[in-house]
Amino acid sequence: MATSGTSGGETDARAEGGAVGAPAVAARRLLHGAALVAVLAGLAIAGGSAETVRPNVLLISIDSLRADHLHTYGYARETSPVIDRIAREGVRFEAAISPSSWTLPAHVTLLTGTPPELHGLTDPRRRLDASTRTLAEVLRENGYATAAFVSGPFLRSLYGYGRGFEVWDDVLAQKSKQDAHRGVTSPALVQRVDAWLDEWGAAGPRRPFFLFVHMWDVHYDYDPPPPYDTMFDPDYAGDVDGTDFETGARVHRRMEPRDLEHVIALYDGEIRFTDAWVGKLLSRLQRLGVLDDTIVVVTSDHGDEFFEHGNKGHAKALYDETVRVPLVLRHPRRVPAGRVVEEQVRLADVAPTILGLAGVPAPKDFGTAADTAHREQDLSAWLVGERSDFPELLAFGETSRAGPPKRFARSRGEKYIEQARGRPRAELYDLDGDPGETKDLAVGPQPPPSRLREAAEAWKRQWSRVESRGRPVELDPELEQQLRALGYLK
Repeated sequence: MATSGTSGGETDARAEGGAVGAPAVAARRLLHGAALVAVLAGLAIAGGSAETVRPNVLLISIDSLRADHLHTYGYARETSPVIDRIAREGVRFEAAISPSSWTLPAHVTLLTGTPPELHGLTDPRRRLDASTRTLAEVLRENGYATAAFVSGPFLRSLYGYGRGFEVWDDVLAQKSKQDAHRGVTSPALVQRVDAWLDEWGAAGPRRPFFLFVHMWDVHYDYDPPPPYDTMFDPDYAGDVDGTDFETGARVHRRMEPRDLEHVIALYDGEIRFTDAWVGKLLSRLQRLGVLDDTIVVVTSDHGDEFFEHGNKGHAKALYDETVRVPLVLRHPRRVPAGRVVEEQVRLADVAPTILGLAGVPAPKDFGTAADTAHREQDLSAWLVGERSDFPELLAFGETSRAGPPKRFARSRGEKYIEQARGRPRAELYDLDGDPGETKDLAVGPQPPPSRLREAAEAWKRQWSRVESRGRPVELDPELEQQLRALGYLK
C-alpha cells in the first residue's frame, strides 16, 4: 500500500538503505513523564536482582504477508533479504498457522496467546475485555519498558490492545478514509520507533524493552514506491495496477493472466519495500549495541488470496494462502542459528515462547488459563535444545467476515474446513500430497475418515461452554469510514 508520495512528515524512501529522517518533536515526546520516571527507576527486574539481565524483545507483525511469497520459504523472487537473514541467523517455522484470515482476531491471539473463541474479537465492533491478560502486561510486571507502534486501523487503541504498554502509538493508524489503504507508513513508523529508542537509550540504567511494531504497507492497495514498483515486473506495458484492489472492479477472477501477474509483482514489491524497513529497525538496534541481546520475532496476521480459490484479499476463506503465515525468530544468546522447525506451530504459541526465552514465568491467568486440549505452548525448551520431542500441535481457526461463518482444523499434513451455517459444507485436503488444496477429498459418496473432523467438533464443544471475553465497542465515524474503504464493513 505504499505510494511514491509522502505526507504528514513521512520520510520518502526511494531505495533500500536510505537514511531515516530526524524524528519530529512530537514523536520524541512519546515516552511520557511517568514512563520515563519508571525507566530511570528500573534498576532491578521484578523477581530478580540488579544483576539479572533479561533480553529485549522486538515483535514485528507485517500485515497481509503470506509465507509462500518470502524467499526464505522457497519463493523464487528475492522479496525478503532481511527476513531471510533473520531466518539464517535464527530459526524459521515452516508451518506457522494463524487462527483467522483477518487482522483483528489474529493480532489479539498473537498478543494474548488466547484463541478467538475465548478472546471474542471476531467482529469489528468488539474490544478486548480487561480479564484477558496481555503479553505486555506480563513483561511490564517483570521489569520491561513496553511500547507499541502500529499503523493499521484494526490496531487502534479502542480495541483494548494497549494494556501493559507504557506507550501505544496508533497515530499512523488514525488515517482518513482516503488514506486507509493508500500512503507510505513504514518510514514514519520507524522514525517514531527511533524516537522512543533515543529516549530509552538516554535514560541511564536501562530496563529491557518490549517493542511491538505493526507494519501496514504490504496490506492492499499494492502501490509501492520506486524502485519497488518495477522491481519484479519491469516490462509490464498494461494499464492494470494495484489500487482499489479490494473494492474496485479492475482486479477480478476473469482478468487477463498477464495483468494478474503484474498485480502480484506489485504485492511482492510491497514486501521488498517493507523488508528494507525491517532492516532499518535491526540496524538501529545494532548501532545501540543491543541487537544480539534482543529476541527478534517477525510474523504476520494473515496472507492475501490471488484467486487461488476464487477469492481476492483476505477474511473470506481459510485456505493456506491466508492462514499460513511466516514466523522467524532470532536470539543468538540462546537459539542456535540455521534451524528449520518443520512441525506445525500456531500464532497462539508466540507469546508464551517469548516469555520462555526471556526467562519470565507465565502467570496462571495468562493465555487460556486452563489445562484445555490444544492450548498455547511455550516452545522455548525445544528451540534452545533442552527437549527434542517436539509436540504435535493442532491448529484451529475461524472467519465470519464474508459469507457464512467458516472454521478449520489443521495438522501438519491435513486440513479440514467446515462452513457451519447456510448451506453446510465440509472440505478435506491432504497437505503433503496437495499443498495447494486443490483436491477436496470430502467430495464423493464415501469421503475418507478424518480425525480432524472429530477434533474440530471437540474444539467447538470445548469453547461453547466458555463465555467469550470480547465486549461491545462503539466505532467512531472516522474508523467506520476507514473500515468501509478497506471492505471490512458493508
